[in-house]
Amino acid sequence: MSYTALYRKFRPSKFSEMVGQEHITDTLRKQIIAQRIGHAYLFSGGRGTR
Repeated sequence: MSYTALYRKFRPSKFSEMVGQEHITDTLRKQIIAQRIGHAYLFSGGRGTR
């Protein structure tokens, strides 16, 4: 039996599933539309690194 980390099991798979993170989803949507997606993102702060 393989192990799946909780952050992988319960993370949102759609932007609509993210609650209270509108500023993040707006930024990511705009980058996808502009086809300028970064290779890595660093989220920090009260909600970003839990």
